[in-house]
Amino acid sequence: MFNFLKALTIALGAALLFAIPAIAQSSSPAPALDLAMRVKIVYAEYHQANIAIQQLGTLTGVVSRLGQFALFRYGQGLGTQLGSV
Repeated sequence: MFNFLKALTIALGAALLFAIPAIAQSSSPAPALDLAMRVKIVYAEYHQANIAIQQLGTLTGVVSRLGQFALFRYGQGLGTQLGSV
């Protein structure tokens, strides 16, 4: 997932390198608007990936804790637990 974020950063840098000279040479605002749109899209993709990473960390913690509970509950085997009947 971190490679995805790195790729987005590289793509944004490349877009800026190609767009800045075009904006400087152009008298119309179209290249600047196109660059602004691309920056917003890249940031939205980065933000979405960042939230997904955070949620994955939370989910991993919950599943790990659930595994610990199951190990504690059934660690002695199913036949020796009073509540298993």
